[in-house]
Amino acid sequence: MQEPVIVDCQPGMGPITTYWSNGSVTGYSDYCQSVHDQALAEEVAANTPVCDGAVCTYPSGAQVVDPSANQVVIPYTCGYDVLCDEAGNVIPGPESGVMLGNGWMCAGNGCTRP
Repeated sequence: MQEPVIVDCQPGMGPITTYWSNGSVTGYSDYCQSVHDQALAEEVAANTPVCDGAVCTYPSGAQVVDPSANQVVIPYTCGYDVLCDEAGNVIPGPESGVMLGNGWMCAGNGCTRP
């Protein structure tokens, strides 16, 4: 009698199931484990974007902002929106408060655009 051969494996990410030529069904086999590992690698690749520092592009073509990208800073005007030093760096507002050019009172640490 001829030894049974593998005719199919359980598809997808479920448990390893092996279907044999004699009609029997068993669990693990080296071959079906390799099929499973390949399916998993393809699934990971299909859901792994390529990021360029600004945009991450998925294999499907979908794009999202690269989370590692520098965050966009809302522009501000020194003395109008925020308090700045001579070099243009934002400085903390005084505890007593300072009236900015836009009419807002700026006070406390990190005095920035409200």
